[in-house]
Amino acid sequence: MKKVTVIAAADLASGIGHEGTIPWRCARDLKHFKETTQGKSLIMGRRTADSLPFKLPGRKTYVLSRNLDDHPHADKVCGSMLEATSLLSDEEEIFIAGGEEIYRWAFDQKIVTDVVLSTILGVWDCDKVFPMEYLKDFKARYSKGFMAGSPSFVVTWFK
Repeated sequence: MKKVTVIAAADLASGIGHEGTIPWRCARDLKHFKETTQGKSLIMGRRTADSLPFKLPGRKTYVLSRNLDDHPHADKVCGSMLEATSLLSDEEEIFIAGGEEIYRWAFDQKIVTDVVLSTILGVWDCDKVFPMEYLKDFKARYSKGFMAGSPSFVVTWFK
């Protein structure tokens, strides 16, 4: 595995979720997520996987959980990040797709090489946040705004 990319969408207060759901609806950002991760492997926590309406087509999904039973949205359920990254060691790039605990663990273990962050231009009621403090270790390389539609958002690529 050469690249480990965190991909996330957060509001202006760093919020990423509320009671197991994404608190905003932004079709263009979901399209961006799909285009960016298509054909790749994703690692996500069980609660993030639970929030999905279906298994994501065109991607391999590895769900981290203490409960190793099958998950309807997973290609594989793993008991640890180490297990998941070991299974994906031959991949060119993998994406860490949340949630909050999984992001923190990946940053703490210093396995993250890149970050793709969509900043949703608004503030919602959230009980989960993206750990922005880790971005100090990265440099913003490129940003692109999506101002048409509601809500507007800006995607920034960090290295």
